[in-house]
Amino acid sequence: MPEPMIKPDPARLVVPRRQGRVLIEPGGEVLAVALTQKAVGKQNRAREGAGADGVAWEEVRAVARADLVRQIQAHAADCGEALETWAGLVALDRPWVITGHQVEFYHAGVWAKVIAADALARATGACAIDLLVDHDELDHLGFDVPVQESDHWRRRSVTWATAGTGAAMESLLAPGLPVFEEWDAELARSPLAHSDALALVLAALRPREGGGRPEPYALWMSRARQRLEAALGIAVHHVRTSAMCESRAWHWFGLEWIRHGREWSDCYNRQLAAYRKRAGIHNPSQPMPDLQRTGEDQELPFWVYKLGEPRHRLTVRTSARGDALVYDEREIPIHGALAAQGWAAADQLREILVREQLVLRPRALTLTLFVRLFLADLFLHGIGGALYDQITDGILQEIWGGVPAYGCVSAAWLLGEISAGNGGGTAGDGAEQATPTELAHLRHHWVHNPQLALDVFTARQPALADLLAQRTALVERLTTAVRNARSEERLQRREWFDRLGQVNAAVHARYPTALTRLDAQIAAARRQVEDNKVRYWREYYVGIHSLESLGRLVATIRKGCAAGESAQGG
Repeated sequence: MPEPMIKPDPARLVVPRRQGRVLIEPGGEVLAVALTQKAVGKQNRAREGAGADGVAWEEVRAVARADLVRQIQAHAADCGEALETWAGLVALDRPWVITGHQVEFYHAGVWAKVIAADALARATGACAIDLLVDHDELDHLGFDVPVQESDHWRRRSVTWATAGTGAAMESLLAPGLPVFEEWDAELARSPLAHSDALALVLAALRPREGGGRPEPYALWMSRARQRLEAALGIAVHHVRTSAMCESRAWHWFGLEWIRHGREWSDCYNRQLAAYRKRAGIHNPSQPMPDLQRTGEDQELPFWVYKLGEPRHRLTVRTSARGDALVYDEREIPIHGALAAQGWAAADQLREILVREQLVLRPRALTLTLFVRLFLADLFLHGIGGALYDQITDGILQEIWGGVPAYGCVSAAWLLGEISAGNGGGTAGDGAEQATPTELAHLRHHWVHNPQLALDVFTARQPALADLLAQRTALVERLTTAVRNARSEERLQRREWFDRLGQVNAAVHARYPTALTRLDAQIAAARRQVEDNKVRYWREYYVGIHSLESLGRLVATIRKGCAAGESAQGG
């Protein structure tokens, strides 16, 4: 009987929203199996194959992993980190648990993947690696903070520059000292976001006096996050995807896609269509568009671009002139690389790209496909990635004959009762309160049943008591008339019903306090809903929390990974 696939159940991939909820799917014990037992070897049988040029996929995996170790070491050196602090963790003979995300000030639900990678590595003796996805565009140079203004709350975006140039963040530089100090001062004017964790991060982000040219953005962000993670006892190796994509294995992989362009692109589109059908998605651009084919041109799932310039979708043209990459309306011949064999072919493709000052980078599915196939023993996604990687599963099964193991981790870790000087408590679920909708329904009920809004002493006032007696008599007449349903009494029923409305209005006119108070409650409840959207927004930067709060998050996820817990509500 075949081993069950180690992968998330899509039905359980629900975003955790209530405070303290953690999603680990499948459970921690199951994920540990992918790192410690032979089941992963059976699941990853795709690695037993070979490419079109005869290079064994297992050989590609060995080369890819060896190259990544060198890149991890180089990144650690650039960050000023001593790898011997984590002796033996980045080793080729150990299993690897890998996660990754765009390099940004992300929230605790995203960071939960990093904590889980560390927890699983600790439990199994594996190596934990975090891919810094720096080949995507960045649209937010800073983060949002909660701001209280008089009696309401709002989110304010504190940024040091405007993003959206279209260039990948691997070309982006960190702010220089004057810009950083201005940004830091702006954050200081938002005391509700202050925490000891943010102070630690900002100290690490602060450029050195007279430091010369600003350093690369991804390196700058990585160093600061490593300081935060070290303070919480987390040992996860960082490495940039742009560095990963300089390896021989990456260029071999890119060339394999070019060799099988039409066949593999058809598979890509077929699996994407199957996912849309299962998920009930009718928008052809969601979760990503199909790969386009026009005449001699075939789009492939990669980006190609010059550093500092906008990204272009990779297109390969097959014609009588030979195969060529199409870039900026130019044909760049690649038939020499396609004619070569083995690693020489990958080297030739890289030489062509270097000569043209171009880089080849993955799109979403291609990134996790390469990492799961050639680097990771277990890959950890967030919810969005775990959902769309069902498409990758289909591609892997159809082309490579296996579906490497992966899991999903997320969490809801919300800011607490925010007050000046307090930046990192943890929000509780709180007592259940009536919602604006429930209160509005109650108001409607009171309008037509004013006796329910009166206390016993008010109802005994002579004028009100007389109106309530009239109301009782009218209700009884209407009830009897409706029960008898005589057509000749239809006009009479209409008169009684109109009179009932007049009596109800007269009761409220004599005693408007009940509806006035309820209207105030409805307004307050609506304000509370809007305030809570700000105060307990799930996506605040993780550094706004206190170190104590983040320590509890780390402990919660470690417990979940050890105990084999799975979805814990949302």
